[in-house]
Amino acid sequence: MNFKNFFLLEQGQEAVVILPGGFKPPHKGHFEALKYLLKTGAKQAKVFIGKKERDGITQEQSLKIWNIYKKYIPANVEVVAVTGVDKAGREATPLSMTYDFIEDNKSNFSKFIVGAGVEDLRRFKGLEANKEKYPNTTVASIPPQFDRISGTATRKSIQDKEESALNFVPKEAVKDIDAIRMILGL
Repeated sequence: MNFKNFFLLEQGQEAVVILPGGFKPPHKGHFEALKYLLKTGAKQAKVFIGKKERDGITQEQSLKIWNIYKKYIPANVEVVAVTGVDKAGREATPLSMTYDFIEDNKSNFSKFIVGAGVEDLRRFKGLEANKEKYPNTTVASIPPQFDRISGTATRKSIQDKEESALNFVPKEAVKDIDAIRMILGL
């Protein structure tokens, strides 16, 4: 650990996990991915939810479901619905907000751990390639959870109002199944 990181830790600053994505809807694979990233010892997490609606699942619904899930995650989790424009003046995305958040919070955290599935790692090359702009940043590859649960299949079962539609809910949140059912109109 270098002196700067030691100093930041001494000042009470710590690591933060960042999980960007669409999350339409957030499912048990996403929930477990966040818990996996928190095994790094970070006690704070930021989840960025994309704007784009997918098969009738909206950002607002995803936000409400994540706010239920975060009760069961042993960390201070802030869930953010991505809106507006990013620092470059383009339409904000979970990816661009991740870059902006790190750039804007270098003095607030000693380490940034960004989670990405294997297929998404290339989108974060800029974080590791530009260490001056994005210091103390690690992109962590998240192994598939639940045999790579499918968001597309989950949305289809919700659209079709199948009995299995709510199988995407993490076991910890099953006691909130009625609230999730209402959020999704099931």
